[in-house]
Amino acid sequence: MTYTQGYQSPPGMSVSVRPMTDAERQAVKTIPRPLRANAIGMSIVSMAMAIMINFVDNPVAMLMPLLFAFVGLGYAIQARKSSGSVAQALAKGTVTDVRTTPRWTGARGWEVGTFSVPRSKQLEGLLIDGAPATVSIVPEAKRVVSVNMTSFRKPVTLNAPAGFERTLVSSAPVQARWQAPTAPAQDVPPPPDGWAASACPQCGQSVSGDVMFCEKCGFRLKP
Repeated sequence: MTYTQGYQSPPGMSVSVRPMTDAERQAVKTIPRPLRANAIGMSIVSMAMAIMINFVDNPVAMLMPLLFAFVGLGYAIQARKSSGSVAQALAKGTVTDVRTTPRWTGARGWEVGTFSVPRSKQLEGLLIDGAPATVSIVPEAKRVVSVNMTSFRKPVTLNAPAGFERTLVSSAPVQARWQAPTAPAQDVPPPPDGWAASACPQCGQSVSGDVMFCEKCGFRLKP
């Protein structure tokens, strides 16, 4: 059983932190991929246009490769920043569950406590205006990874003011997973004097004559 720690939150909203599930972890890893793909695409277009301008006598056309190169550079910078936030989130290994009543605001999408989530097909049927819901987010990456424990294949971007993480207290420690205490190891009594065989007398496992303990059950084979 996993215990989560609750925190003091704004009225009408409760916040807790829990370990990230495997499905949520896989979804978080996909966050930088679109930005990387856009950066690569813009770089390819820029190189292609740089080749094409050799056959075009137009000063304006000569600026197009440079323009696409700058756009590709912008995507590359965003991808690098996104990769850093994703790495931080994965190293932390937790998500923040926000339990509140979402409100549909139309153009701004869903208002969820101190942040908002734009309209997305993945949210259809999961968020209902005025109905309580649990929205799981990764504050470091500003993404929604699941709603009511239904994980998304692609995390949904959330809109939030600067410093909203402090409101959620997402950096607070999470209580460790409880584990049952293990029983102390007990010494195994030695075999009878003069005993020698090719099989363990306790479990029947085949053993060689030079071993002291059975590899299967741990029975002591030599005094």
